[in-house]
Amino acid sequence: MERVAINEEVVKPEFGASVNKIISMLLTPSILEKWLINHGFTAQREYTLELLLQHFSPFCQKHQLLLQGYFSGLNTLNGIANQFINYLGYRHLDFDAETMFSNAVDYVRDAEKEIEKILNQRTAQNKLNVLGFGLGDGLYEEKIKSKLLSTGLYNEVNLYGYDPITLDSFTKGINKITKADLEIMKQDPIIDVIITRWVLHHTSLDHRWNDLTLAINACRSKADIIIVEESSLVPTSASRTYENKLEELILGIFDVIVNMGLHPHWFQGENEGSFFLKYLYQEDFKFIESKISRLYHKHKQTLDYSIHSQQIIHYALIPFY
Repeated sequence: MERVAINEEVVKPEFGASVNKIISMLLTPSILEKWLINHGFTAQREYTLELLLQHFSPFCQKHQLLLQGYFSGLNTLNGIANQFINYLGYRHLDFDAETMFSNAVDYVRDAEKEIEKILNQRTAQNKLNVLGFGLGDGLYEEKIKSKLLSTGLYNEVNLYGYDPITLDSFTKGINKITKADLEIMKQDPIIDVIITRWVLHHTSLDHRWNDLTLAINACRSKADIIIVEESSLVPTSASRTYENKLEELILGIFDVIVNMGLHPHWFQGENEGSFFLKYLYQEDFKFIESKISRLYHKHKQTLDYSIHSQQIIHYALIPFY
């Protein structure tokens, strides 16, 4: 199939014609569908592709000025995402959560495999303390605990949870900790592993890095910090082209649809209006690295799923001697 993309002739510094052509594509479902298929919305994501085409093009019809503002830098992706949430909310949609999850299972599964590889390379110790940063319901961490115990490397695995978003209730058996607890742990570190998966781009900027670096600095010697995030090879927010902004926009709309299907309670009751979305750039990781008080080795891996590509960032703290 011929790749339908915004080529170099279209993506040029001038704002007018190039952005109008992008918006024209967003308003035309048949052209948008070709672009989406060529950017990772394969048959495996047929359900989310169908939902995106069904709802996003009509949304664009109603909000062309909002899109113009986004591409010109006046409006944020977070603002558009929340407008889209409101747009969907008026329609009282009932998404099929099981089918929604199956549409994302490939990169979730592969990311989890890479996390397990990192953890299986650790040396044996009597007790391992694992912190889920942005824990959610804690079910994944419970699964990790079982797998770690089955290796025979640890006699005891304790789970801790810190959630800057706090939209879910932790499962039993997980020790919920606060920011004040992390401050105390800095003086007497107990954490051996931090896992944060697809959390940071939903964490407001006043908590994103300060809370995470606080947790990292509360880790013991030889700790592993594992971050899984939507991939961005763009160095800074300011360096994005119109094509980059388009890809982020589609990824953000996909993010909204998937989370409304998998976590409808995030958008209801006391959580209504609290959805936050801002993807990470290379500059963000440089900032976090400037705040880590310990020496570390950094390992970066990209799982390539086109527009859905994932980054796994692994900081291995260097032992004290």
